[in-house]
Amino acid sequence: MSLQDPISPKRGLFYFVVFIAVVFGLQLGWLYHAWLSDLELLLPVFFSDQYGNDVNCFFAKSIEAMSFCLAIRLETGLVALTDTRLVTGHEINRVKKLDPFSMNSGCFFVCASGIRSVYEKTMAYVKETTYGQAGQLYEVVNIFGKMLQKVAMEDQETLQHAGLKWDTHMLIGGQLKGDQKATLFLLYPEGNWMEVSKDQSFAVIGQSKYSLATLKRLLTYQTSIIAAHKAAIVAFEDSAINTSDVDYPIDMLSFKNGQDSFQSYRYQRKDVANLLEQWQSGMTRQWENLPFPGDDDF
Repeated sequence: MSLQDPISPKRGLFYFVVFIAVVFGLQLGWLYHAWLSDLELLLPVFFSDQYGNDVNCFFAKSIEAMSFCLAIRLETGLVALTDTRLVTGHEINRVKKLDPFSMNSGCFFVCASGIRSVYEKTMAYVKETTYGQAGQLYEVVNIFGKMLQKVAMEDQETLQHAGLKWDTHMLIGGQLKGDQKATLFLLYPEGNWMEVSKDQSFAVIGQSKYSLATLKRLLTYQTSIIAAHKAAIVAFEDSAINTSDVDYPIDMLSFKNGQDSFQSYRYQRKDVANLLEQWQSGMTRQWENLPFPGDDDF
């Protein structure tokens, strides 16, 4: 057949099918290469998890969960609040994130933000120590810091290689026999800590950006426990309506100086609806009556 001869319909159809097959093959090759690249990051998590953590390797990059954890230090005691929403891969679960401890020398609570498995492994190591012999709360915080460092040595590199951020923060508050009053500490991912001062009066970790303005306006060291309780709920609502990372029900506890146990509560949204509605309507009424420069010009 010469170059001038027309291409038969059958031959044209054959060339078209070959062209489609080549394009489709290139697409499959690109997808396969991308899949291998992702799998290369995920497989170390699947094969090196020798500590009993239940990790789904195909969703490992989305296991990092956000929390809302708030603790308030007051002249008369402590108030704490956490959400209960836990997102792992495509699953949404409810877990208790506020853990109280009681022992002969007093009581304390712990809550954490960040990767849940890191917190639970740290907690397991702490329970193997002699934390119950501590006379002051900072000694317990030291133990938590050391155990968090131990977990970091074992798991941090693997988790970061899988695309997860090492950002576990903890709030630890309470009173032991050597403490004059209830104290509150913020533990950082590196294992170091700071005591929440009277001037600061509160610490919030996790999904905190929407609640800070409310907390700073409503809380001082002299705030009463019941007022702090209400402020914590309002602050959480600020986060709950602005992000899907946190949700009801919420767990709360309160503690008065000198007590040997906590008062614990769990609230659904309906339980605090009246408080939140009155807060909203009160702000709206006050907003309308606020003085403003140049009112007469409107």
